[in-house]
Amino acid sequence: MICFCEGEDMPVYALLACAKSAGTDLNPAGRRAVAGIVAAIRDAGKEKP
Repeated sequence: MICFCEGEDMPVYALLACAKSAGTDLNPAGRRAVAGIVAAIRDAGKEKP
């Protein structure tokens, strides 16, 4: 499980969940995808009044 929490005023986001038996790390493409999701969440949080 990979979670993301930016601060007290934003919810906790579950970004990725996988079976424990998978036992593999994210590959570079997966890391870029998660980084893009985090960037989008941060941008959306900045737009809040």
